[in-house]
Amino acid sequence: MSVISFEKDRSVNGRSVRAGGAEQASSGFAGRILARAKRYLELSRAERELDQLDDRLLADIGLNRGDIRRMVWGTEAQR
Repeated sequence: MSVISFEKDRSVNGRSVRAGGAEQASSGFAGRILARAKRYLELSRAERELDQLDDRLLADIGLNRGDIRRMVWGTEAQR
């Protein structure tokens, strides 16, 4: 029967090994996914808010309806 150890550090073949490496990698991956999702939501909100402005207000800030998507999201390559 195997025994699973939940120590932070352990020794394998005389070398010190840090436990939790896979957990740290997955949290890094999850962190990147969460950051991208947050950024997407922020940009979506900005686009929606600009879309709700009337044409005169958009002209005051130097935009027209056709510019909103490009100004929020950038070029397709940057998306």
